Amino acid sequence: MTLLIIIVVISCKKKSEEVTRNIYTESQLTGRWMYKSLKINGVPAPYVNKCRVREDSFFLIIRPDQDHLYHEIKYGLDCLPNQMGTTWQLQGNNLILHNILINKDAVYNILRLTDTNLDLSITLDYDLDGKSDNLEIYLVKGFCDANDTLCNQL
Repeated sequence: MTLLIIIVVISCKKKSEEVTRNIYTESQLTGRWMYKSLKINGVPAPYVNKCRVREDSFFLIIRPDQDHLYHEIKYGLDCLPNQMGTTWQLQGNNLILHNILINKDAVYNILRLTDTNLDLSITLDYDLDGKSDNLEIYLVKGFCDANDTLCNQL
């Protein structure tokens, strides 16, 4: 009888420990994040911004009427914006971007999150050579100006 009680207690304890807890808060993630540098398989690499006038960035937005929005803006050589949007969620220490086009999520591990920095890692075929690469992305918190409509939604 004592053994049965011990097994039940251990089993219940294991299940309660399996619940994923968020290490960070959603409010820490919200805002504008600008790309600064990368590491590809442990090798530092600069983040190449094709437009010298505008910074590539993404926004993590929480709005009651639109849930958790991810909006990315990257600029080409012509400095015209290439925009992409989806939804996001925080799960444990992972930032998950939902890709509804291919019905697959991109799961980024949060390496560091402060008031000014966000460091992420993901495993994917970055250089399209058929092999998985470990990509680390280093971002800094961006400032918003009065004309930025996405910042007004934060």
